[in-house]
Amino acid sequence: MSQTLANNTKAQLLDKLNQRIPSSRLITDNTRRLAYGTDASFYRLIPEMVVQADDLDDVIFIINTCVEMK
Repeated sequence: MSQTLANNTKAQLLDKLNQRIPSSRLITDNTRRLAYGTDASFYRLIPEMVVQADDLDDVIFIINTCVEMK
């Protein structure tokens, strides 16, 4: 997959998630993503995006949105 296509897909996903999830709970900046990719192990995987769900309905919406984008 080309980088441009990947960026377009991420932008589309962000737009769809932003319909229900406030932008304050959609983490895309490098520094905060780096913090979420660090734990006590030797491995560091930086997520493309972090979505903070408040409740089960948010989780269901997030999963359904990702499935639709598949």
